[in-house]
Amino acid sequence: LSPVVATVLLILLTIAAITLISSIIVPFVQTNLEESTECLAHVNYVEFDNTFSLNCYSGNRHGLSVKVLEEEVERVEFVFKKEGESKRVGLSDLTMYSDGSAAITPGKGEVRTYVYDAAIRYSKVEVYPVIEGEVCTRLDSIEYVICDVDEDLIHE
Repeated sequence: LSPVVATVLLILLTIAAITLISSIIVPFVQTNLEESTECLAHVNYVEFDNTFSLNCYSGNRHGLSVKVLEEEVERVEFVFKKEGESKRVGLSDLTMYSDGSAAITPGKGEVRTYVYDAAIRYSKVEVYPVIEGEVCTRLDSIEYVICDVDEDLIHE
């Protein structure tokens, strides 16, 4: 009788352990899978647009033209880079190229050109969407070139 009781108890203990572990792991995995796929819907959200040749620098002023391809997300962030350092900035750190006013988010299909006035000259900029407070994977990047003589990125 004793070996039968021991075997039954081991089976019940195993079932209880599996139930307990699955009640913790299944919701954890479901939550993480949901969070990890939120950015996938926005892989073609925004890109740099070079129609107006304003993705350039003049002195320490950096121009960037951004085109929204899909529906809007919360916001976008930019990472300006040069050898050995980088700086993450949001739209609040940029001004509109057209008149120097506060930067506004482009709507679907629109292109907006911004200016970032930095203390140093950067060689590259990358754009990242932010969804539900999480910064997603880089969508696009550009290498800076010097602006044409006609475009000094200063509008008054």
